[in-house]
Amino acid sequence: MDNEELAENMPDTEKNKGIEDIAAMQTVICILLALAFFIINMTYPPTAEGLMEKFRELSGSHRTIENPIDTVIKYWSALK
Repeated sequence: MDNEELAENMPDTEKNKGIEDIAAMQTVICILLALAFFIINMTYPPTAEGLMEKFRELSGSHRTIENPIDTVIKYWSALK
């Protein structure tokens, strides 16, 4: 049997396992980051505030995917 035949005979749960693993890993990372920020905020509030400001600066500095609703509104208002 080659890989194509194996993929056709696999149940759907086996095909989607990789996607589920990625989502689970991202969830764990987010929870750990939230916990780390909480602990740092309890012990060193100025440091946590500085880290949060840097995080806001980096996350708000550029858009990788533009909001499609804003794009439609921008083009719609240009047509009027």
